[in-house]
Amino acid sequence: MTTFLLETRQADVLKVLVAHLDEVTKVLVVTNSPLNSIVSVHKEEPLLDYYFSTILPKVIGSAVGPEKEKKQLIWVSLIFRMLCWFLLHDWNKDDKCGVPPDLKGSRMPVFIG
Repeated sequence: MTTFLLETRQADVLKVLVAHLDEVTKVLVVTNSPLNSIVSVHKEEPLLDYYFSTILPKVIGSAVGPEKEKKQLIWVSLIFRMLCWFLLHDWNKDDKCGVPPDLKGSRMPVFIG
């Protein structure tokens, strides 16, 4: 997936990303929206259902043929990366992960790839 995204034109990836963020932001503004009401422990399934049934069609828009397929591939690749990030960062709330004192307030750049 990373290779695919790296080989795809940056402008194409950004168009899909901006369209996705635009649609998600529109939904999150509404207090009782489906995305704001997902509170279950197993939030991934309702989130993905909503993303694939509602957000993806809006991101694709009126694109057809190869353009539609390209947008879908980019979007699915980004969603896959998001899910991987979720798996890495969905900690148990009872876990304690303290920040070492020497890192608090640090301005050291961090790469998240």
